[in-house]
Amino acid sequence: MKKLALLASIIAVFGILMVSQISVVNASANTNSPLTIPVSYFSISGHVVYKLLGQFSPASNITVSAVNLDTNEKTSDLTGQAGRYSFTLKNGHYAISAEDSTKFSFNPAQHLVNLMTHNVVDVNFEGNPK
Repeated sequence: MKKLALLASIIAVFGILMVSQISVVNASANTNSPLTIPVSYFSISGHVVYKLLGQFSPASNITVSAVNLDTNEKTSDLTGQAGRYSFTLKNGHYAISAEDSTKFSFNPAQHLVNLMTHNVVDVNFEGNPK
């Protein structure tokens, strides 16, 4: 009977030692976890032009927006004097669009961009009179 009690005590102690070695990993809080997707940043850039009478000219002060299709986060930028814009964004899937409060619409209405492994350039828009 004493041997059985001793064996039960050894098993219980061994079980406690085994449980104390278990750790819980929260993948969202542990950046070294293999379960998390690393966040990388890449750029999207392009230019916006107006097309009038077959001539192109830079479209300055145009709002260009990037909407992350995974998180619905929206970021905007204004084009400069040369009609250029640029974003630095987390990797993801984005809808890029240009907006003008004047009498122009842009072609295409939006670009869908997968920003996963590298920078994306020449995401361009052409403004035409409405």
